[in-house]
Amino acid sequence: MGVLTFFLAGHPPHDNETRRWHWAKRSREMRVWRDAANWGARGAYRDSTFAGEPRPSRIHVVFRYRVKRTRDVANLVASLKPVIDGIVDARMLVDDGPAWLPGGPTVEEVVDPKGFDGIEVTVTEIEP
Repeated sequence: MGVLTFFLAGHPPHDNETRRWHWAKRSREMRVWRDAANWGARGAYRDSTFAGEPRPSRIHVVFRYRVKRTRDVANLVASLKPVIDGIVDARMLVDDGPAWLPGGPTVEEVVDPKGFDGIEVTVTEIEP
């Protein structure tokens, strides 16, 4: 059972924000996050315990903030779509469907005024 963890600075834009954007702007921004997740996962692979053929996995994301605000958890989960697609692009997951990502991603919020402002992504292989 392998574990892969990587960090991305900043936070992916949430659905309420991108809904009003022009489709080209939305596409550019989502591509940035997808590519960042792809390269983050590839970079973390060397230090991970992943081995062999890909297996179904769980994704847990810790959203780290410096400012305490009320945030909609459903929007946090929805904002992860380009990050998950980047992990698939990096070939750490075969697909983001329910067979390979049962239960979908889980999220957690951490507020630390002097800490890292971004997301921590952990992909954990599960036993078949």
